[in-house]
Amino acid sequence: MPRDDSRLESLEQWMYSVVSHPEGVKAGVEASSKPDSDAAHDLEQTVLPSDKLTPLECVSVYADMYFWRFIEIMAGEYPTVQHILGEELFNQVVRDYIAHHPSTHYNLNRLSIKFPHYLEKEVTDLPHQPFVVAIATVERVMEDAFDDPHREKISQEAIQSIPGEQWGDIRLQFNPALYLLELDYPVNDYMTAVNENRHMDVPQAYKTFVVVYRCDYTVWREDLDYESYLLLSRLKDGESLGEALESCTLQEGVDADKITASLGEWFQRWTAQEFFCGLEIDSD
Repeated sequence: MPRDDSRLESLEQWMYSVVSHPEGVKAGVEASSKPDSDAAHDLEQTVLPSDKLTPLECVSVYADMYFWRFIEIMAGEYPTVQHILGEELFNQVVRDYIAHHPSTHYNLNRLSIKFPHYLEKEVTDLPHQPFVVAIATVERVMEDAFDDPHREKISQEAIQSIPGEQWGDIRLQFNPALYLLELDYPVNDYMTAVNENRHMDVPQAYKTFVVVYRCDYTVWREDLDYESYLLLSRLKDGESLGEALESCTLQEGVDADKITASLGEWFQRWTAQEFFCGLEIDSD
């Protein structure tokens, strides 16, 4: 007897709509039983009871597993966001997020890519919302940096071998697992405090700059001052060192003397931290 694929597909759609409903299985059953539903099924006629559980309770087991697996993943990716919101509110926000942005990829690491944008644009009345968005942005980027492809770092010897007269002509290739962030809140100290189980009040807003990068297979985050952030941004955009230095010194509020005095130290540190994976020297 041939299999009725259309009936199987309808049953699969019904099961998914029921277990993935953000308000629970009962609400999912009610929504799917409406006449205009594409996958209407009667719960009692579709799911048999067990010795101890009703059909509703049986399906609820799957619904709990569905959401708790996603909540577990996103709590691991956004531990500081969970800390700020508290477990109950965080879980509800994740359930709502999954309802609006369900998983569509086999790799669950991609599930929360839109979460920072969701917190900023689609959620209302969230406590400390701008700060939460800043934290989520950093935690998302840290996940991306972990998964980005590996490139061999450029050696200190390669940097030191460049003739002095050619330094202005070098163009640096950046590690793919490096991100430069401009944020409205200082997040690093707070994230560290949460990681170390120390209390810290939500800080006041002010402009900060952060680099997230992977070094020795570990993801790091570090505050930058304005000058080093600006220089790295220019270099990452493809400017030569000479072009980047010139454009930085023309920016309002930049301490040009600081850049000149710190440049050698910065490059030693950035090279050791695997910021760069190659370089080119412009030819005449």
